[in-house]
Amino acid sequence: MSAAKWIPGDDELDGLARTLPAAEPATDRAEQNRTRMLAGAASVPQYTRSSWMPFVAAGLSLAAAAATIVWFVGRREESAGVAVTAPAARETIVASNGGRFDRVATWPDYQVRVHGGRVSFDVGPVHSSERFRVFTADSEIEVRGTRFIVEAEQDRLVMVLVEDGAVEIRLPVHEPVTVRAGERWSPPRTAQLDEVAPTPLASSDPAAAAPVVVPPAAPAVPSRKSPTKPKIATSVKESAEPTPRETTATTRKPAISVEPVTPTPVPVKPSEAEFRRGWMLLRAGDAGGASQAFAKACSDATADAREDACYWTGVAAKRAGKTTTARDSLAKFITSFPSSARAGEAAALLGWLLYDGGDLDGAERRFRTAANDRVPTVRESAERGLTAIEQRRKTP
Repeated sequence: MSAAKWIPGDDELDGLARTLPAAEPATDRAEQNRTRMLAGAASVPQYTRSSWMPFVAAGLSLAAAAATIVWFVGRREESAGVAVTAPAARETIVASNGGRFDRVATWPDYQVRVHGGRVSFDVGPVHSSERFRVFTADSEIEVRGTRFIVEAEQDRLVMVLVEDGAVEIRLPVHEPVTVRAGERWSPPRTAQLDEVAPTPLASSDPAAAAPVVVPPAAPAVPSRKSPTKPKIATSVKESAEPTPRETTATTRKPAISVEPVTPTPVPVKPSEAEFRRGWMLLRAGDAGGASQAFAKACSDATADAREDACYWTGVAAKRAGKTTTARDSLAKFITSFPSSARAGEAAALLGWLLYDGGDLDGAERRFRTAANDRVPTVRESAERGLTAIEQRRKTP
């Protein structure tokens, strides 16, 4: 009986192969291989100079190389933590210093809610049928393509700095304020005139303040009577060692000086006082009292905040459970301000009140109006209302 034949396994063969020395062809053998390859290449058909195949091959090679470079550069930027903005993006929003914000809605009615910290915006051109707005709990900022910074604290606006373009700031009890490039604005702490003061954009360090604009001196023409030192040397000396007069001009007033005006208190209208009282009561949880205060402000046709007061009259009444007052107030608001930015939201609220009261036809009309609103959340509420009406009508 013969012994079993030993057959090595794959692992054993692999380990043995790794121990063998690498074979290096002799010089004459390598020359024979080269000659055979050249001889075989002679039998391959060659393209003529007029053929387009070489150009196609070259184009494909260049395209592949470009794609590889783009991919490699993109990977390097991602690994380095560089923020890459898509070419199609029309807005860039960057938070810093503890900035917190939420994107509430996208185009065509782009809305951002800033909660705190610093948030920088770079917005491209906004078409006439579009809007870009930034909200805090006490303000609304609308732009038409600009670069600006918003600072907030506890959902309250602290500062707006415009680097390019212009923005319009709306507060509940104040006229809209337009802030342009190079200006910084902060909401007034008391009932005083709003001030918009120019501010340097490059740095907040007083030592790095913008240089003073000095009227150009007359051309340096050599005097016929007594030659003086070149004007350039004098300018260098003055810029290196500013005189006390220059230092005062740099730190105390801009190049074009304007006599400072001390802001005087603005007399508060009774309607504005009622509007403020309504907000205080609403924040304190007294929705019924807030609704009454808002209604008084709404009744003043000359009030700056009449539109907002009429809207919040209905909202506060709804929160207080005063259904009839809420329905009447919201219907009055929609009739008085049909082009208001809150018209769709008011229509949706009124639709739900009518739905709860059993007026399905009236609710459907309001929901269909709100379904065309620019704000996605309003449209979603209207769609839910229309679905609820359809289901209730099917129920016997």
